[in-house]
Amino acid sequence: MRATGSKSKELVSPADGKTLADVPIATADEIDLAIASAANAFEHGLAQDPPERARSTDDHVRRSARTTHAPFPRLWAAQVGAPVALASRLAPLAVARLRYVAGLALTYEFEKGRNATLGSARILPSQLVRQRS
Repeated sequence: MRATGSKSKELVSPADGKTLADVPIATADEIDLAIASAANAFEHGLAQDPPERARSTDDHVRRSARTTHAPFPRLWAAQVGAPVALASRLAPLAVARLRYVAGLALTYEFEKGRNATLGSARILPSQLVRQRS
């Protein structure tokens, strides 16, 4: 979804001060729509389940890291203004961290099934349960 508001924000590279992009700023209604869409995807299972998302993330990171022009050093240099030579030496840490986080999703117990008197119940860890207003 693209923002339709008339306001925009200039994004400037911390590395060299050059303008990277002029990004439109979303209106309050567009932000509300994006939040509602994400909540709907979460509630109705349109998003990937954690193990599937973990495998997708890990595959993407491994493929990106193997390319001749891996994106991590360029992204890091542009984001924090680090010299490209330093970012290139530290990029394997970014790959390792992303693969570690993807691996957590494969091993973390997001929900448990439990037999109950009238069938079964889903038990969610308390940190995953949203408070409804």
